Order: sequence, then structure tokens, then C-alpha cells
Amino acid sequence: MLYTVCVLWALASMVPVYQFAIPASNGLHAQNMDDWERASLFHRDTTDPVVAEIGGISPRTAGRFEVQAVFPRRNISVRGLLVVPAGIAGEAPERPVIVFLHGGENNPEYYHSNIEFMVQRATRYRFVLLSMQNYWAVGERLHPDMSVAQLMYHSARAAAAILEELVAGGIIQRGRIFSVGHSSGGFTAVAAAIMRPDLFDGFGANKANFYEADLAEIVTVGEELYYHRLRNDLSVRSVRILRATSTLGGASEAERVKHQTPHLRAYVQNILGIDLKTRDYPSEGHSYSEANWQFFWSVVE
Repeated sequence: MLYTVCVLWALASMVPVYQFAIPASNGLHAQNMDDWERASLFHRDTTDPVVAEIGGISPRTAGRFEVQAVFPRRNISVRGLLVVPAGIAGEAPERPVIVFLHGGENNPEYYHSNIEFMVQRATRYRFVLLSMQNYWAVGERLHPDMSVAQLMYHSARAAAAILEELVAGGIIQRGRIFSVGHSSGGFTAVAAAIMRPDLFDGFGANKANFYEADLAEIVTVGEELYYHRLRNDLSVRSVRILRATSTLGGASEAERVKHQTPHLRAYVQNILGIDLKTRDYPSEGHSYSEANWQFFWSVVE
């Protein structure tokens, strides 16, 4: 009994105490927010409710299905589109799941109106696609007081909540769930996987942006979630087990990304200890080519 108490005390003592500072790296400041308001945006999932709404999707059924996750405390909803290609409907639960985060388009309809290239890949490579709004891009104008980390948090939490509902409904299975994105979506894809390594198996950051303070904030959230679960489940996985890729273009790549992606790689590899596979494409600009996709897919299947 004494041993059990000591172990539980030791695990509880591992939970770090964090200050939820607003990162300033992206130029968005929340000077008027007090500590309580900051903390309310970065709380454990048990105290910051999010409600996933997936409708009446049936297992092993092909189609396109609108889904969303709602944060009732802030009246924020993040939408997504689930695509189950006809060719894999019968085996959909056994196929990989790819959560796609679009780039810097602030069009709130982009997640379902401009993703035919990803739908085609889902059909060709036989995976279930969940295309999510990148709330960093979509919500930036709606919430100018939020940092990049706080905006990405909503996409990451929303995707996780929807995925868990899909798992519970027998639509998909855990085991091969990956996030992938391009540009700002690449950074959000990193955030989603790092925040929930117990749910995601890896990520692909295609020519991605990077702000260290914002990712550090996401890491903080992930650690709180991780240690919170650790007290109840000693099998919870670390970010170190994630399988990940990072790509970068050449001379015509976006200038900001040329400087940011190398720092992202260093942070992921050296600070987080993730075995990140990297590849540069000297002849490419800031695009999401088939070669980029195939490099990411190599860690999925």
C-alpha cells in the first residue's frame, strides 16, 4: 500500500506547473488578456469541453460527410470533411486515416471546396481523409487577440475530438492516424500530432512555417494532457514514437519558409527527440507536389 501511494505521488509530482504566456513570435499580441483568460484557452481537455458532431455516419459507407467540433465556452466551431472513397468502403476501418490541414487560405470553405487533389490521393492511395479547417488561417481575423499557438490549438483539439468519435462509431481505427499539411497547415499538422501522440502516429510538415514559442506552447499543452493521462494509464505514448517527415523547396521556395523549416527540423529532432525524415526539392517552389506527398506516404505505408 505504501509503495502504491509513493508511486502515485511520484507520478503526480511529475505534472509541471506552467505559465500560459502568449507567444509574441508571430506578431499577434494579447496584451489585455489576464492569466485566467490565457489559461482558459490552454486547459486540459477535461476542463475545456469540445463537442464533436459527426452526424449519422455508418461504418464501411463511402461518401463525403460534413463534421465539426464545437468549443461551447468560446462559441467556436471548427469544421471538417470526412471522405471515404468508394473503393475502400468495405475495409475503411482498417485503412490509414490522414488528417489534412490546408495552407494559409482564410477562406472558411477551403477545407471542402479546394481539396480535390487530396480526394484524388485518398482514392489512389486508399486511405480515409479528414480535411480540417486550419483555424490558424481561418480564425486569425476572427480572433486577433489569439496567438498562432492558440489558433492551432483549436484545429488540433477539434481534429482529435472528431477522430475519437469516428473511432467510437467504428468508422476508423487507431493505429495508423497521421496529420499532414502544407505551409501554415504543415505547422498545424505538427501541432496536432504533438499535442496528442496517444492518438496520432505521425505527421508530415510540407514546406511548413515555424515559430518556436508557439510550438513550445503546444508542447506544454501536450505535456499536460500526457501527464494527466499518465496518472491513469502508464501505456500512454511519448512524442518520440511519432513517425514524421519534413520537406523544403529550392531557390523559388517562399523566403520565410526557407528560414523557418530548418529551425522546425532542429526543434523536432533535437528538442522533441522525434526521428524526423527530411528531404529537400531544389527544383520546387512553395507547392505541394506529388513527390512531396509520396515522401510523406512512405512513413505511412
